[in-house]
Amino acid sequence: MFYLVIHLTREEYEEDLLLAMASAGILDAIVIPGVSARETMAGALPIFAGFRADLTAKGTYAKLIAAIVADEHAIDRIIGELQAAGIDFVEKSIGSMVMLPAARVLNPPAS
Repeated sequence: MFYLVIHLTREEYEEDLLLAMASAGILDAIVIPGVSARETMAGALPIFAGFRADLTAKGTYAKLIAAIVADEHAIDRIIGELQAAGIDFVEKSIGSMVMLPAARVLNPPAS
């Protein structure tokens, strides 16, 4: 088992990413709205006020998507589904994906 974590930073690709995950057999993901640390610091800490200009260029959208997956090829399947839809996850800087090995999983999702 593995734990897949996706940091999605481009709102316009959320639906495409979720459809690609479903097509890749990942149906039990959790989607959590988020706020980037850069945005939080720009608003709360005066020393980081300079980040505000950077936020305008990069945007403030952030979502965390996580899922327990059965095999290490989940990212490859997602990327393949996105490419089939004409979307290059890396080139378009849509976010980042991390796959972590899970030593023990209680109640894994049905595959």
